[in-house]
Parts: sequence; structure tokens; C-alpha cells
Amino acid sequence: MYRTEIIQKLINKIGAKHYLEIGLGPGINFNDINCDYKVSVDPNPTVGNISFTLTSDDFFKQNTEKFDVIFIDGLHYSEQVYTDIINSLNVLNEGGYIICHDINPESEFIQRYPQPLVESAWT
Repeated sequence: MYRTEIIQKLINKIGAKHYLEIGLGPGINFNDINCDYKVSVDPNPTVGNISFTLTSDDFFKQNTEKFDVIFIDGLHYSEQVYTDIINSLNVLNEGGYIICHDINPESEFIQRYPQPLVESAWT
């Protein structure tokens, strides 16, 4: 099952109305998610369909909204992922879900810090 399908099934299961995606990339998930209200956060202005072009830390500092489903696929440094999870817990509606991507590395190489310069997966 593809991650977009998992996210959509959770949204449908709980009748979620508010969806947040941290780390948009090419928008593969965000564009295909069906939810009443969607917010995307990514500091890279070259990716499409961004609601907030800023870091997740800056987004959470200014955000006043709550969300039912949050998908975290931002900066893959363990400290940042931890911070994104803690910040997400603070804006998660009761009964909501947080989904994290890229947290099960298949090798040591793809989890190196900083990100390897060669084109490869990075978790």
C-alpha cells in the first residue's frame, strides 16, 4: 500500500477535516489527498502547492490551527524529526494521527548525516 493510500484511509476512517503535511517535495501525497482543509509546509519555494514556504519550526511558531492527520516528511535529521513530532502533538486534535515517512533505513549509507551527495534514498 502506498503512503498516500494509508493517509487517505486514515482521513476517511476518522472523518478528518484538517490535514497537515510537513515536507512537500514534489507534492505526490499532498496533491492526491482528499480532505476539506489541507496545509503544506516546505521551505523550498521551487516545489509546488505550498501553503507556507518556511521551515516547520517557523510554521509551528505562528500556527494557531489544529489538525486531524499530520504527515511528517520534512528534514530527515533525527533531532528535527523529533521536534516535528513534538510540535505536531501540540496541534493534533483528539483522536488524530501522526504519520512519519522515511524512518526505517535499509542501510547505514542512506541514513548518513549530512545527506549523501550521491542521488539515493535518504532516511
